Amino acid sequence: MAKIVNVEWMQPTREFNCPCCSATVVNADGKPAKKPCSHFLFNFEESSGDFVDYSDTVEPILDDVTADVSGPIDQPLLAILSESAVIYQIETRDHAGGPIVRTDVLAFDPLAA
Repeated sequence: MAKIVNVEWMQPTREFNCPCCSATVVNADGKPAKKPCSHFLFNFEESSGDFVDYSDTVEPILDDVTADVSGPIDQPLLAILSESAVIYQIETRDHAGGPIVRTDVLAFDPLAA
């Protein structure tokens, strides 16, 4: 089963680089990179409740209507991820105009080629 890591992020930017190769996965505006690295599995925005980007490895399970994947740690999705996969649940806090908490979930497989 994939590992899940909880991260509390106090950065003003939402840029995120692959922990394996340092390629940009999410740019400073919070938008997915046009071409993520081979380690990238998926990017899930909790605020919208949707996968905003995902790899060819994950696409078949998301397209399977019988799987009914509604989140990044649903059993059908976890079942297809390799044991080396790592899911980062990134909680970003911002206090401008009041406390705002946003959670994004990014997943990578360090053994992907």
